Amino acid sequence: MASDPVRKLRELGIVVEESQELRHALEEHSELVELLRWAAALVVNRLPMATLILRWYVDPEVSGDEYPVLLVRLPSYDDDQDFIRFLEAIRDANQVLASSPVWVLATTDFGVGRDGENRNDAGDTGIMGGA
Repeated sequence: MASDPVRKLRELGIVVEESQELRHALEEHSELVELLRWAAALVVNRLPMATLILRWYVDPEVSGDEYPVLLVRLPSYDDDQDFIRFLEAIRDANQVLASSPVWVLATTDFGVGRDGENRNDAGDTGIMGGA
């Protein structure tokens, strides 16, 4: 029996939201799991305080525009140097994810991560493309 891709990602500290579409994409494309692991390691190496959330994004305005997103959240966005590293980490994670067999995006919704109150907020606050 193949190992559970969601469990693999959660073991790395990634919050993986429950979604049949997301689970199907991860099970169908094992290389996606490995790319997400590399992208996550890259982000956490630069930003140990970051929270990573993998969710299935559905564009409310474009029918059929659905894909996994790796949200990167910080406890605060106030420190200029952390913010620059944040943007660079998202950019570099997207370079890793560009070789994925399915469209996947590292981005942020500027939610509060780790010690913040909204760490696991499941509400759709929109997304913003990486730098």
